[in-house]
Amino acid sequence: MKHKTILVQLKFKLPGFSRKRTPESSRDQYHARDLSYLESNAVYMSKVFEKVKNYLEEKRPYLYGTVSLGELSQKIYANRTHVSKAVNKYAGMNYSAFINSYRVKHAAELISKDPRMKMEEVAKLSGFNTLPSFNAAFKSVMNERPSEYQAKVHRK
Repeated sequence: MKHKTILVQLKFKLPGFSRKRTPESSRDQYHARDLSYLESNAVYMSKVFEKVKNYLEEKRPYLYGTVSLGELSQKIYANRTHVSKAVNKYAGMNYSAFINSYRVKHAAELISKDPRMKMEEVAKLSGFNTLPSFNAAFKSVMNERPSEYQAKVHRK
């Protein structure tokens, strides 16, 4: 019992555990350190996002089925949570929507090259497993259904 009492007493005598308010200069020092950390963290996150974009654009893994957040993180040697947060921050969407935006971009290119291509084929070649998921993602990214986009391209 004596040991616990001693530990508690020591804890409150250590610097940083005081119940007194810190002076303004100390607060400014901590604030500057926090800002420095936030700035370096922002630089790191932007680099992670660049690595994600570069990998997706060079390797195009989204065309071959599912690309999990964990798999992508391993490929670019980054923490899974950091990749997710970087995509959320810099792309303005979650990881799944970000991958689907690349797939939809590819689908739009396929439709532009061959406006007579069947939507099922476009969906499969773009990495979508089902036609409904393709239609929903396409509408979300392009603000029109794939068939509307196809008709517009076919008229040109």
